[in-house]
Amino acid sequence: MLCLASIGLQAASASAASYTTDPPPGVDQLQIVCSPDPDGLQSTDVMTITVTTVGGKPSRAERHLMIALKIGGWNTPGYTYTVPITLSQGASKAQVKLVYAQLARDFYWAINVQESGRSILKIYSASAMTPVHNLNNAAQPVVSVWLEWDANASGSLEQRRTPANQYAGNTSLGTIDDDVPNPRSRLSVPELPEDWRVLLGFHGILAKFERLESAKAGQLQALNEYVLAGGCLIVQGESLDQLNDVDHLLSDPSVKPSEDQPADFRWGEFPNRITKKSKRVFPDHQRSHGAGEICFVDSKAKMDDVSTRQFVGTSITEAARYSTLDDQWFWRNLVQTVGKTPVGAFIGFVILFVGLIGPGFLYLTYRLKHRTLMLLLVPLAAAIVTLFVLIFNVLREGFDTHGRIVSLQTVDQHSRQGFVWSRQTSFSGAPPGSGLKFPVNAWVKPIDVTPTRSNWQEMASSIAEIHTASDAVLVRRWLVPRSQQQILVGHPLHDVDLPFQVQT
Repeated sequence: MLCLASIGLQAASASAASYTTDPPPGVDQLQIVCSPDPDGLQSTDVMTITVTTVGGKPSRAERHLMIALKIGGWNTPGYTYTVPITLSQGASKAQVKLVYAQLARDFYWAINVQESGRSILKIYSASAMTPVHNLNNAAQPVVSVWLEWDANASGSLEQRRTPANQYAGNTSLGTIDDDVPNPRSRLSVPELPEDWRVLLGFHGILAKFERLESAKAGQLQALNEYVLAGGCLIVQGESLDQLNDVDHLLSDPSVKPSEDQPADFRWGEFPNRITKKSKRVFPDHQRSHGAGEICFVDSKAKMDDVSTRQFVGTSITEAARYSTLDDQWFWRNLVQTVGKTPVGAFIGFVILFVGLIGPGFLYLTYRLKHRTLMLLLVPLAAAIVTLFVLIFNVLREGFDTHGRIVSLQTVDQHSRQGFVWSRQTSFSGAPPGSGLKFPVNAWVKPIDVTPTRSNWQEMASSIAEIHTASDAVLVRRWLVPRSQQQILVGHPLHDVDLPFQVQT
Protein backbone atom coordinates (compact mmCIF):
# COMPACT_ATOMS: atom_id res chain seq x y z
CA MET A 1 0.00 0.00 0.00
CA LEU A 2 1.48 3.31 -1.01
CA CYS A 3 0.92 6.74 0.41
CA LEU A 4 -0.19 8.78 -2.57
CA ALA A 5 0.36 12.48 -2.98
CA SER A 6 -0.91 14.86 -5.64
CA ILE A 7 1.06 17.79 -7.00
CA GLY A 8 0.50 20.76 -9.26
CA LEU A 9 2.48 22.92 -11.62
CA GLN A 10 4.98 25.01 -9.69
CA ALA A 11 6.40 28.38 -10.59
CA ALA A 12 9.97 29.44 -9.86
CA SER A 13 10.36 27.76 -6.49
CA ALA A 14 10.45 24.08 -5.62
CA SER A 15 7.90 22.40 -3.40
CA ALA A 16 8.31 19.60 -0.91
CA ALA A 17 6.06 16.77 0.22
CA SER A 18 5.89 16.09 3.95
CA TYR A 19 4.65 12.91 5.63
CA THR A 20 4.27 11.70 9.20
CA THR A 21 4.80 8.09 10.22
CA ASP A 22 2.29 6.02 12.15
CA PRO A 23 4.60 3.81 14.26
CA PRO A 24 3.61 1.05 16.66
CA PRO A 25 3.62 1.76 20.41
CA GLY A 26 7.05 2.46 21.86
CA VAL A 27 8.57 3.61 18.54
CA ASP A 28 9.43 7.24 17.80
CA GLN A 29 7.25 9.11 15.30
CA LEU A 30 9.17 10.45 12.32
CA GLN A 31 8.74 13.30 9.86
CA ILE A 32 9.59 12.51 6.21
CA VAL A 33 10.25 15.43 3.85
CA CYS A 34 10.83 14.80 0.11
CA SER A 35 12.12 17.76 -1.90
CA PRO A 36 11.61 18.76 -4.63
CA ASP A 37 8.45 17.23 -6.01
CA PRO A 38 8.67 15.55 -9.44
CA ASP A 39 7.99 18.28 -12.01
CA GLY A 40 7.18 16.43 -15.22
CA LEU A 41 10.06 17.91 -17.22
CA GLN A 42 10.99 14.59 -18.83
CA SER A 43 14.48 14.30 -17.41
CA THR A 44 16.50 12.60 -14.71
CA ASP A 45 16.22 14.34 -11.38
CA VAL A 46 17.32 13.95 -7.78
CA MET A 47 15.07 14.00 -4.72
CA THR A 48 16.43 14.73 -1.26
CA ILE A 49 14.70 12.73 1.46
CA THR A 50 15.11 14.03 5.01
CA VAL A 51 14.04 11.94 8.01
CA THR A 52 13.74 13.71 11.37
CA THR A 53 12.32 12.79 14.74
CA VAL A 54 9.29 14.78 15.83
CA GLY A 55 10.44 17.57 18.11
CA GLY A 56 14.10 16.92 17.30
CA LYS A 57 14.46 14.32 20.03
CA PRO A 58 17.35 11.83 19.78
CA SER A 59 16.24 8.51 18.34
CA ARG A 60 15.95 5.82 21.02
CA ALA A 61 17.05 3.08 18.61
CA GLU A 62 18.70 2.65 15.24
CA ARG A 63 16.04 2.82 12.52
CA HIS A 64 16.49 1.18 9.12
CA LEU A 65 14.02 2.57 6.59
CA MET A 66 13.36 1.97 2.91
CA ILE A 67 12.15 4.95 0.86
CA ALA A 68 10.19 4.12 -2.29
CA LEU A 69 9.15 6.54 -5.05
CA LYS A 70 6.70 5.12 -7.58
CA ILE A 71 6.27 7.18 -10.72
CA GLY A 72 4.47 6.45 -14.00
CA GLY A 73 2.45 8.03 -16.80
CA TRP A 74 -0.12 7.37 -19.49
CA ASN A 75 2.45 6.56 -22.17
CA THR A 76 5.35 5.48 -19.99
CA PRO A 77 5.74 2.45 -17.74
CA GLY A 78 5.70 2.81 -14.00
CA TYR A 79 8.92 2.35 -12.03
CA THR A 80 9.56 2.11 -8.31
CA TYR A 81 12.81 3.74 -7.16
CA THR A 82 14.02 2.63 -3.74
CA VAL A 83 16.89 3.71 -1.50
CA PRO A 84 17.73 2.69 2.09
CA ILE A 85 18.28 5.24 4.87
CA THR A 86 19.46 4.71 8.44
CA LEU A 87 18.64 6.93 11.40
CA SER A 88 21.32 6.17 13.96
CA GLN A 89 20.60 5.78 17.64
CA GLY A 90 20.90 9.14 19.36
CA ALA A 91 20.57 11.06 16.10
CA SER A 92 17.59 13.23 15.22
CA LYS A 93 18.11 13.58 11.46
CA ALA A 94 19.20 11.54 8.45
CA GLN A 95 19.27 12.41 4.78
CA VAL A 96 19.65 10.55 1.50
CA LYS A 97 19.41 11.43 -2.20
CA LEU A 98 17.35 9.42 -4.67
CA VAL A 99 18.07 9.69 -8.40
CA TYR A 100 15.09 8.88 -10.62
CA ALA A 101 13.83 9.41 -14.17
CA GLN A 102 10.54 11.04 -15.11
CA LEU A 103 9.63 10.45 -18.73
CA ALA A 104 6.16 11.93 -19.03
CA ARG A 105 4.39 15.24 -18.48
CA ASP A 106 1.09 13.63 -17.50
CA PHE A 107 1.90 11.31 -14.64
CA TYR A 108 1.32 10.37 -11.04
CA TRP A 109 3.79 9.73 -8.25
CA ALA A 110 3.62 8.22 -4.79
CA ILE A 111 5.89 7.92 -1.77
CA ASN A 112 6.10 4.95 0.56
CA VAL A 113 8.29 4.44 3.64
CA GLN A 114 8.80 0.95 5.02
CA GLU A 115 10.40 -0.35 8.19
CA SER A 116 10.82 -4.06 8.89
CA GLY A 117 8.81 -4.84 5.75
CA ARG A 118 5.72 -2.80 6.64
CA SER A 119 4.58 0.68 5.63
CA ILE A 120 4.81 3.19 8.48
CA LEU A 121 3.11 6.16 6.81
CA LYS A 122 -0.33 7.43 7.60
CA ILE A 123 -2.13 6.19 4.50
CA TYR A 124 -4.30 8.44 2.37
CA SER A 125 -7.56 7.15 0.95
CA ALA A 126 -7.63 5.57 -2.50
CA SER A 127 -9.29 8.68 -3.90
CA ALA A 128 -6.01 10.56 -3.38
CA MET A 129 -4.60 8.94 -6.52
CA THR A 130 -5.56 11.71 -8.90
CA PRO A 131 -4.16 12.47 -12.36
CA VAL A 132 -2.15 15.65 -11.87
CA HIS A 133 0.43 17.83 -13.54
CA ASN A 134 -1.25 17.93 -16.93
CA LEU A 135 0.73 20.66 -18.67
CA ASN A 136 -1.24 20.68 -21.91
CA ASN A 137 -3.27 23.70 -20.76
CA ALA A 138 -0.46 25.39 -18.83
CA ALA A 139 2.51 27.47 -19.88
CA GLN A 140 5.09 25.48 -21.82
CA PRO A 141 7.80 24.36 -19.38
CA VAL A 142 11.51 24.60 -20.05
CA VAL A 143 12.15 21.01 -21.01
CA SER A 144 15.64 21.57 -22.39
CA VAL A 145 17.76 24.46 -21.19
CA TRP A 146 21.35 25.55 -21.36
CA LEU A 147 22.82 25.51 -17.87
CA GLU A 148 25.22 28.31 -16.98
CA TRP A 149 27.51 27.47 -14.08
CA ASP A 150 28.22 30.84 -12.45
CA ALA A 151 29.42 31.35 -8.86
CA ASN A 152 27.53 34.66 -8.68
CA ALA A 153 24.21 33.23 -9.87
CA SER A 154 21.22 32.90 -7.58
CA GLY A 155 19.20 30.30 -9.48
CA SER A 156 18.65 26.62 -8.76
CA LEU A 157 17.96 23.48 -10.76
CA GLU A 158 14.36 23.50 -9.56
CA GLN A 159 13.75 26.64 -11.63
CA ARG A 160 13.37 24.43 -14.68
CA ARG A 161 9.71 24.43 -13.58
CA THR A 162 9.45 28.09 -14.60
CA PRO A 163 7.42 28.60 -17.80
CA ALA A 164 9.75 29.27 -20.70
CA ASN A 165 8.45 32.76 -21.44
CA GLN A 166 9.87 33.91 -18.09
CA TYR A 167 13.31 33.34 -19.60
CA ALA A 168 12.46 35.44 -22.65
CA GLY A 169 14.67 38.44 -23.26
CA ASN A 170 17.81 36.73 -21.94
CA THR A 171 20.43 37.53 -24.57
CA SER A 172 23.43 35.80 -23.04
CA LEU A 173 23.09 32.96 -25.51
CA GLY A 174 21.60 34.93 -28.35
CA THR A 175 18.51 37.03 -28.97
CA ILE A 176 15.20 35.58 -27.83
CA ASP A 177 11.90 37.08 -28.92
CA ASP A 178 10.01 38.27 -25.83
CA ASP A 179 6.72 37.06 -27.28
CA VAL A 180 7.90 33.55 -28.21
CA PRO A 181 8.67 31.01 -25.47
CA ASN A 182 12.09 29.46 -26.08
CA PRO A 183 12.37 25.92 -24.71
CA ARG A 184 16.18 26.09 -24.99
CA SER A 185 16.85 29.10 -22.78
CA ARG A 186 19.50 29.61 -20.14
CA LEU A 187 19.38 28.79 -16.45
CA SER A 188 22.19 30.13 -14.22
CA VAL A 189 23.12 28.26 -11.03
CA PRO A 190 26.01 28.71 -8.55
CA GLU A 191 26.52 24.98 -7.94
CA LEU A 192 26.33 21.81 -10.00
CA PRO A 193 25.03 18.46 -8.72
CA GLU A 194 27.57 15.72 -8.20
CA ASP A 195 25.73 13.14 -10.32
CA TRP A 196 26.02 13.15 -14.11
CA ARG A 197 22.54 11.63 -14.48
CA VAL A 198 20.92 14.82 -13.19
CA LEU A 199 22.83 16.87 -15.78
CA LEU A 200 21.42 14.62 -18.50
CA GLY A 201 18.34 16.85 -18.52
CA PHE A 202 20.27 19.82 -19.94
CA HIS A 203 21.06 20.50 -23.57
CA GLY A 204 24.48 21.95 -22.75
CA ILE A 205 26.54 23.58 -19.98
CA LEU A 206 28.34 26.93 -20.10
CA ALA A 207 31.09 27.74 -17.57
CA LYS A 208 34.02 30.09 -17.15
CA PHE A 209 37.45 28.52 -16.76
CA GLU A 210 37.84 30.04 -13.29
CA ARG A 211 34.66 28.24 -12.18
CA LEU A 212 36.11 24.91 -13.26
CA GLU A 213 39.30 25.59 -11.30
CA SER A 214 37.38 26.26 -8.08
CA ALA A 215 34.92 23.36 -8.44
CA LYS A 216 34.64 20.41 -6.11
CA ALA A 217 36.03 17.07 -7.21
CA GLY A 218 32.54 15.54 -7.31
CA GLN A 219 31.22 18.35 -9.51
CA LEU A 220 34.09 17.97 -11.98
CA GLN A 221 33.53 14.23 -12.11
CA ALA A 222 29.81 14.70 -12.80
CA LEU A 223 30.56 17.29 -15.49
CA ASN A 224 33.20 15.04 -17.04
CA GLU A 225 30.86 12.04 -17.15
CA TYR A 226 28.01 14.16 -18.52
CA VAL A 227 30.15 15.17 -21.51
CA LEU A 228 31.38 11.59 -21.96
CA ALA A 229 27.73 10.52 -22.11
CA GLY A 230 27.02 12.88 -25.02
CA GLY A 231 26.58 16.33 -23.50
CA CYS A 232 28.16 19.61 -24.60
CA LEU A 233 30.39 21.85 -22.47
CA ILE A 234 31.38 25.38 -23.49
CA VAL A 235 34.30 26.82 -21.50
CA GLN A 236 35.04 30.54 -21.61
CA GLY A 237 38.77 31.22 -21.13
CA GLU A 238 41.40 33.92 -21.38
CA SER A 239 44.04 32.22 -23.56
CA LEU A 240 44.80 28.99 -25.40
CA ASP A 241 47.33 28.13 -22.70
CA GLN A 242 44.37 26.98 -20.64
CA LEU A 243 43.52 24.12 -23.02
CA ASN A 244 45.81 21.68 -21.22
CA ASP A 245 44.32 22.77 -17.90
CA VAL A 246 40.84 21.99 -19.21
CA ASP A 247 42.07 18.54 -20.21
CA HIS A 248 43.52 18.02 -16.75
CA LEU A 249 40.35 19.15 -14.95
CA LEU A 250 38.13 16.88 -17.07
CA SER A 251 40.10 13.73 -16.40
CA ASP A 252 40.12 11.00 -13.81
CA PRO A 253 42.91 11.87 -11.32
CA SER A 254 43.31 8.20 -10.41
CA VAL A 255 44.13 7.21 -14.00
CA LYS A 256 47.46 7.96 -15.64
CA PRO A 257 46.91 9.53 -19.10
CA SER A 258 48.13 7.65 -22.12
CA GLU A 259 51.40 8.87 -23.60
CA ASP A 260 50.60 7.45 -27.04
CA GLN A 261 48.41 10.39 -27.98
CA PRO A 262 49.20 13.96 -26.84
CA ALA A 263 46.38 16.14 -25.56
CA ASP A 264 47.01 18.80 -28.23
CA PHE A 265 46.11 16.27 -30.91
CA ARG A 266 42.46 16.43 -29.92
CA TRP A 267 41.80 20.17 -30.14
CA GLY A 268 40.78 21.66 -33.45
CA GLU A 269 40.36 25.28 -34.52
CA PHE A 270 36.90 26.33 -35.68
CA PRO A 271 36.97 30.16 -36.04
CA ASN A 272 33.23 30.81 -36.33
CA ARG A 273 31.83 27.83 -34.50
CA ILE A 274 30.24 29.70 -31.58
CA THR A 275 31.50 33.28 -31.14
CA LYS A 276 31.25 36.13 -33.59
CA LYS A 277 34.27 37.45 -35.46
CA SER A 278 34.58 40.81 -33.73
CA LYS A 279 36.54 41.44 -30.49
CA ARG A 280 38.07 38.04 -30.18
CA VAL A 281 41.62 37.27 -29.01
CA PHE A 282 41.71 33.70 -30.30
CA PRO A 283 39.38 31.58 -32.46
CA ASP A 284 37.02 28.97 -31.09
CA HIS A 285 38.49 25.54 -30.35
CA GLN A 286 36.67 22.29 -29.83
CA ARG A 287 37.26 18.59 -29.42
CA SER A 288 35.20 15.48 -28.84
CA HIS A 289 35.19 13.94 -25.39
CA GLY A 290 33.66 10.50 -25.35
CA ALA A 291 30.27 10.85 -27.03
CA GLY A 292 30.11 14.58 -26.30
CA GLU A 293 31.95 17.76 -27.16
CA ILE A 294 33.99 20.40 -25.36
CA CYS A 295 34.25 23.91 -26.83
CA PHE A 296 36.76 26.54 -25.66
CA VAL A 297 35.96 30.16 -26.54
CA ASP A 298 37.25 33.64 -25.75
CA SER A 299 35.52 34.94 -22.63
CA LYS A 300 35.39 38.47 -24.11
CA ALA A 301 33.79 37.43 -27.39
CA LYS A 302 30.06 37.70 -27.98
CA MET A 303 28.32 34.40 -28.63
CA ASP A 304 25.99 33.47 -31.42
CA ASP A 305 22.72 31.74 -30.54
CA VAL A 306 24.08 28.34 -29.51
CA SER A 307 20.71 27.35 -28.08
CA THR A 308 19.56 25.98 -31.43
CA ARG A 309 22.79 24.21 -32.35
CA GLN A 310 23.08 20.45 -32.43
CA PHE A 311 26.44 19.30 -31.13
CA VAL A 312 28.19 15.95 -31.41
CA GLY A 313 26.45 13.97 -28.70
CA THR A 314 23.22 15.83 -28.05
CA SER A 315 21.20 13.43 -30.19
CA ILE A 316 22.27 10.60 -27.88
CA THR A 317 21.25 12.36 -24.69
CA GLU A 318 18.01 13.63 -26.22
CA ALA A 319 17.04 10.09 -27.25
CA ALA A 320 17.87 8.74 -23.79
CA ARG A 321 15.75 11.39 -22.10
CA TYR A 322 12.67 11.58 -24.27
CA SER A 323 12.24 8.24 -26.04
CA THR A 324 9.02 6.51 -24.97
CA LEU A 325 8.07 4.55 -28.10
CA ASP A 326 10.47 1.73 -28.90
CA ASP A 327 9.24 1.03 -32.44
CA GLN A 328 10.91 -2.13 -33.86
CA TRP A 329 14.13 -2.01 -31.85
CA PHE A 330 12.85 -4.57 -29.37
CA TRP A 331 12.34 -7.23 -32.03
CA ARG A 332 15.71 -6.55 -33.62
CA ASN A 333 17.64 -7.34 -30.44
CA LEU A 334 16.21 -10.61 -29.15
CA VAL A 335 18.39 -13.37 -27.69
CA GLN A 336 18.67 -15.74 -30.64
CA THR A 337 19.61 -18.91 -28.75
CA VAL A 338 16.43 -19.23 -26.67
CA GLY A 339 12.69 -19.20 -27.20
CA LYS A 340 12.82 -21.24 -30.39
CA THR A 341 10.46 -24.15 -31.00
CA PRO A 342 12.33 -27.52 -31.08
CA VAL A 343 10.91 -28.54 -34.46
CA GLY A 344 12.59 -31.96 -34.61
CA ALA A 345 11.51 -32.98 -31.13
CA PHE A 346 8.02 -31.62 -31.75
CA ILE A 347 7.64 -33.74 -34.91
CA GLY A 348 8.82 -36.78 -32.96
CA PHE A 349 6.21 -36.20 -30.26
CA VAL A 350 3.48 -35.79 -32.88
CA ILE A 351 4.45 -39.07 -34.56
CA LEU A 352 4.50 -40.80 -31.17
CA PHE A 353 1.09 -39.38 -30.29
CA VAL A 354 -0.44 -40.37 -33.62
CA GLY A 355 1.02 -43.86 -33.21
CA LEU A 356 -0.55 -44.19 -29.77
CA ILE A 357 -4.07 -43.03 -30.63
CA GLY A 358 -4.01 -44.89 -33.95
CA PRO A 359 -2.67 -48.45 -34.11
CA GLY A 360 -1.57 -48.53 -30.47
CA PHE A 361 -4.87 -47.75 -28.73
CA LEU A 362 -6.93 -49.60 -31.35
CA TYR A 363 -4.90 -52.76 -30.79
CA LEU A 364 -4.99 -52.34 -26.99
CA THR A 365 -8.76 -51.81 -26.79
CA TYR A 366 -9.31 -54.69 -29.26
CA ARG A 367 -7.38 -57.05 -27.01
CA LEU A 368 -9.23 -55.75 -23.95
CA LYS A 369 -12.53 -55.83 -25.84
CA HIS A 370 -13.39 -52.35 -24.50
CA ARG A 371 -13.49 -49.83 -27.33
CA THR A 372 -15.04 -47.28 -25.01
CA LEU A 373 -11.67 -47.01 -23.26
CA MET A 374 -10.65 -44.80 -26.20
CA LEU A 375 -12.74 -42.03 -24.62
CA LEU A 376 -10.40 -42.10 -21.61
CA LEU A 377 -7.08 -43.10 -23.18
CA VAL A 378 -6.97 -40.47 -25.96
CA PRO A 379 -7.41 -37.38 -23.67
CA LEU A 380 -5.06 -38.97 -21.10
CA ALA A 381 -2.38 -39.56 -23.73
CA ALA A 382 -2.80 -36.03 -25.08
CA ALA A 383 -2.34 -34.56 -21.59
CA ILE A 384 0.74 -36.72 -20.91
CA VAL A 385 2.37 -35.82 -24.23
CA THR A 386 1.58 -32.10 -23.75
CA LEU A 387 3.09 -32.18 -20.26
CA PHE A 388 6.13 -34.04 -21.56
CA VAL A 389 6.63 -31.43 -24.32
CA LEU A 390 6.42 -28.63 -21.73
CA ILE A 391 8.90 -30.31 -19.36
CA PHE A 392 11.24 -31.10 -22.25
CA ASN A 393 11.25 -27.48 -23.42
CA VAL A 394 11.84 -26.16 -19.89
CA LEU A 395 14.75 -28.54 -19.32
CA ARG A 396 16.12 -27.82 -22.78
CA GLU A 397 16.32 -24.06 -22.17
CA GLY A 398 17.54 -24.57 -18.62
CA PHE A 399 17.31 -22.25 -15.63
CA ASP A 400 20.19 -19.92 -16.42
CA THR A 401 19.95 -16.26 -17.42
CA HIS A 402 20.93 -15.60 -21.04
CA GLY A 403 21.75 -12.17 -22.39
CA ARG A 404 22.54 -10.19 -25.49
CA ILE A 405 24.12 -6.73 -25.43
CA VAL A 406 24.22 -4.24 -28.29
CA SER A 407 26.30 -1.24 -27.30
CA LEU A 408 27.88 1.98 -28.52
CA GLN A 409 31.12 2.66 -26.68
CA THR A 410 33.22 5.80 -27.09
CA VAL A 411 36.70 6.13 -25.59
CA ASP A 412 39.04 9.09 -25.20
CA GLN A 413 42.43 7.55 -25.90
CA HIS A 414 44.51 10.17 -24.10
CA SER A 415 42.61 10.31 -20.80
CA ARG A 416 41.62 6.61 -20.99
CA GLN A 417 38.02 7.47 -20.20
CA GLY A 418 34.88 6.59 -22.08
CA PHE A 419 31.19 5.94 -22.00
CA VAL A 420 28.93 3.13 -23.11
CA TRP A 421 25.25 3.21 -24.06
CA SER A 422 23.80 -0.27 -24.40
CA ARG A 423 20.57 -2.16 -24.99
CA GLN A 424 20.65 -5.35 -22.96
CA THR A 425 18.29 -8.25 -23.59
CA SER A 426 17.74 -10.87 -20.89
CA PHE A 427 16.02 -14.24 -20.91
CA SER A 428 15.97 -16.08 -17.60
CA GLY A 429 14.73 -19.57 -16.77
CA ALA A 430 14.81 -18.65 -13.08
CA PRO A 431 15.28 -14.89 -12.48
CA PRO A 432 17.87 -14.13 -9.78
CA GLY A 433 16.27 -12.96 -6.55
CA SER A 434 18.78 -10.14 -6.12
CA GLY A 435 17.95 -8.69 -9.55
CA LEU A 436 20.28 -7.47 -12.27
CA LYS A 437 23.32 -5.55 -11.06
CA PHE A 438 24.72 -2.42 -12.73
CA PRO A 439 27.38 0.15 -11.75
CA VAL A 440 26.32 2.48 -8.94
CA ASN A 441 26.29 5.53 -11.25
CA ALA A 442 24.51 3.81 -14.15
CA TRP A 443 21.43 5.27 -15.87
CA VAL A 444 18.92 2.46 -16.43
CA LYS A 445 15.57 2.34 -18.18
CA PRO A 446 13.64 -0.96 -18.44
CA ILE A 447 11.72 -1.10 -21.71
CA ASP A 448 8.00 -1.73 -21.94
CA VAL A 449 6.86 -2.59 -25.47
CA THR A 450 3.23 -1.68 -24.65
CA PRO A 451 3.59 1.49 -22.58
CA THR A 452 0.07 2.91 -23.05
CA ARG A 453 -2.13 2.67 -19.95
CA SER A 454 -5.91 2.71 -20.31
CA ASN A 455 -6.73 3.55 -16.68
CA TRP A 456 -5.21 4.60 -13.39
CA GLN A 457 -5.22 1.07 -12.05
CA GLU A 458 -2.80 0.09 -14.81
CA MET A 459 -0.69 3.17 -14.10
CA ALA A 460 -0.47 2.12 -10.46
CA SER A 461 1.38 -1.05 -11.47
CA SER A 462 5.17 -0.89 -11.55
CA ILE A 463 7.10 -2.98 -14.06
CA ALA A 464 10.41 -2.79 -12.16
CA GLU A 465 12.04 -1.75 -8.92
CA ILE A 466 15.25 0.25 -9.37
CA HIS A 467 17.13 0.03 -6.10
CA THR A 468 20.11 2.25 -5.29
CA ALA A 469 22.54 0.40 -3.02
CA SER A 470 25.86 1.64 -1.71
CA ASP A 471 27.87 -0.09 -4.44
CA ALA A 472 25.43 -0.81 -7.26
CA VAL A 473 22.10 -0.14 -8.95
CA LEU A 474 19.87 -3.20 -8.79
CA VAL A 475 16.90 -3.77 -11.12
CA ARG A 476 14.56 -6.09 -9.24
CA ARG A 477 11.08 -7.56 -9.72
CA TRP A 478 11.45 -7.02 -13.43
CA LEU A 479 12.56 -10.25 -15.08
CA VAL A 480 9.67 -12.55 -15.93
CA PRO A 481 10.58 -16.27 -16.26
CA ARG A 482 11.14 -17.37 -19.84
CA SER A 483 10.39 -14.01 -21.40
CA GLN A 484 12.56 -11.73 -23.54
CA GLN A 485 13.04 -8.39 -21.76
CA GLN A 486 15.24 -5.41 -22.57
CA ILE A 487 16.76 -2.52 -20.69
CA LEU A 488 18.66 0.61 -21.77
CA VAL A 489 21.83 1.27 -19.77
CA GLY A 490 24.38 4.08 -19.80
CA HIS A 491 27.45 4.36 -17.59
CA PRO A 492 30.92 5.93 -17.71
CA LEU A 493 34.14 3.99 -18.16
CA HIS A 494 37.45 4.74 -16.47
CA ASP A 495 40.98 3.38 -16.87
CA VAL A 496 40.24 1.95 -20.32
CA ASP A 497 43.03 0.16 -22.22
CA LEU A 498 42.25 -0.12 -25.92
CA PRO A 499 43.52 -3.18 -27.79
CA PHE A 500 44.78 -0.83 -30.53
CA GLN A 501 46.30 2.66 -30.84
CA VAL A 502 45.34 5.59 -33.05
CA GLN A 503 48.34 7.56 -34.35
CA THR A 504 48.70 10.60 -36.54
